[in-house]
Amino acid sequence: MKRLVCGIGMCIIMAASTWGQSIKKEEVKRFSVYNDTLLFNNEFKPKLDYRYIKDTKHFKADIDFNYLAPSSQFQSSIQQARKAFAIPGALIFVGVYSGHQDNSHSWIGKHTIQEKVRSEFPGFRSHLDDYIQWGPIAMTYGLKAGGIRGANNMWTSTKLLLKAEFLTGIICHTFKRLACNTRPNGRNTKSFPSGHTSQAFVAATFMHKELGHISPWYSVAAYGMASTVGTMRMMNNMHWFSDVMVGAALGIGMTNLVYMLHDNRQKRKARQWVAVPVVNSENVGLAMNVRL
Repeated sequence: MKRLVCGIGMCIIMAASTWGQSIKKEEVKRFSVYNDTLLFNNEFKPKLDYRYIKDTKHFKADIDFNYLAPSSQFQSSIQQARKAFAIPGALIFVGVYSGHQDNSHSWIGKHTIQEKVRSEFPGFRSHLDDYIQWGPIAMTYGLKAGGIRGANNMWTSTKLLLKAEFLTGIICHTFKRLACNTRPNGRNTKSFPSGHTSQAFVAATFMHKELGHISPWYSVAAYGMASTVGTMRMMNNMHWFSDVMVGAALGIGMTNLVYMLHDNRQKRKARQWVAVPVVNSENVGLAMNVRL
């Protein structure tokens, strides 16, 4: 009698979970033979009784481990990370190479480039870069307020922006204190990396993530403003080329990281699960599987 009651209860659990999670019958069949099974026999047994499964019409012992293994999710995460950090990695490489003392006077060295910039724009001074670094953020909120729907709502996009700003600011100011690189104008030793440039590229990447799928011109405008900020930092004799490159990499990389983690969390919230009863002459158990 106890086994009959347990069997009926397990069937109810299976039906409810299958209906609630919209799992196909084929998927239930695969999950039913998953080897992480809890058997309620006053002890833990890590696998099913395959002798019983082979003798039963409803269950089969052929386990599709390729289906159960999270290889596809792992490969997807690798592709996401590669896409998020490919450009920042290239910018960091160029910046570090340019700023190294052995390369500083090469064709792409920071001293060589700075000398060319100053020769083309002698005595240049403008405060415009102090303001347009915030331009993409203002444009994003303005367009959203005007009725253009972005990738996220106002509250979610604000949280993501604040996280990206916090991470970028912490890393940028930490490197400034550790590197102690002197500015081209000799004002102080907080040259590396460029804080204005990192801020500008956080704002540009934020606009790209929120509105870039609507039109590529939003991304062009955002990164155009950010690049202008980096150029003006060199024209104002406030930063070297290496400072600007690494600052841009920080802004892009940290914003991409925040959005990537957010997207992965949203996918995990939509995961599916199923519970399948296992009943034989000796044991009553429940096989469960969660698709991450």
